[in-house]
Amino acid sequence: TRYWRDWSSDVCSSDLLGATREAREGQRLVIGPWPHWVNLSRTLSGMDFGPHAVTDLDAYVSRFFDYWLRGLKDNGLAAEPRVHVFVVGANQWWEADDWPLPGTRRVDFYLHSGGRANTHRGDGRLSRESPAAEPHDRYDSDPLDPVRVLWNMHEGPVDDRPVSSRADVLCYTSEALEESLDVVGPVSAVLYSSSSARDCDWHVRLVDVHPDGSARFLCHGLLRARFRNGFDHPEFLQSDLIERYEIDMTATGVRFLPGHRIRVEVSSSWFSRFDRNPQTDAPNWMQDERMPVVAQQRVYHDAGHASHISLPVIAVAPK
Repeated sequence: TRYWRDWSSDVCSSDLLGATREAREGQRLVIGPWPHWVNLSRTLSGMDFGPHAVTDLDAYVSRFFDYWLRGLKDNGLAAEPRVHVFVVGANQWWEADDWPLPGTRRVDFYLHSGGRANTHRGDGRLSRESPAAEPHDRYDSDPLDPVRVLWNMHEGPVDDRPVSSRADVLCYTSEALEESLDVVGPVSAVLYSSSSARDCDWHVRLVDVHPDGSARFLCHGLLRARFRNGFDHPEFLQSDLIERYEIDMTATGVRFLPGHRIRVEVSSSWFSRFDRNPQTDAPNWMQDERMPVVAQQRVYHDAGHASHISLPVIAVAPK
């Protein structure tokens, strides 16, 4: 069992994996639109998720324990779907027996720009079209002036424009959607980038941009460059060498409504939610007494380096 701390899935959840068939089939997954204090309110950060957001979770948990701990096998639990996920935007509970949901297909959205994707006012674009010949984007990453989380992580779908107004945040925004797009499940990104430093962090965030311009945070992923080949194989960077990074962005459940835009944000810090990387080659950065290094960061999106985000798209909502 693990705990997901993103606002869109902040409940105790299982991976639907197990060593035996009984363990696998006995697991249940519930993902609701709540902060750490689960199932208490239908609103969060000014967003109203509708009358069904708060559910009888205590009764469901009690039936689960009754089934497994008290042996009450006739309480109906076994006949119910194993996955219950709330999809914001649609403001509906979706049910299925598997996670990711049946019918999920991976859809890639590619980063584009004319080389000036800095801030949400820049020229960064996001589209289904693969990049061709495009200039890279760049910014300086200064550990003494990190990108900061300006809100409590329990606040969930906050408007993050104060963060994305910084020049060291790259923003890639789609055109306004003409029809709804359901994105439910694990999110990931592939980033082609380089750094002048021996180590750095790559943060990627997914945001729902509303017609009024507000940019509501959905989910996030982080990769410390020295661990790009695994935590058991740390390896420092070669200055300015383009590397391919695969970044797990956890999961989300959202219906992007018509008129909304999809935004991807890239930066190299997100303090104090995550510790600052001094961007040196110290074996233990927590004990590094040297001055932090300012790094020149570059993100590439061309025919040979197609940086993109991979979204779990659902064509038909589960009944």
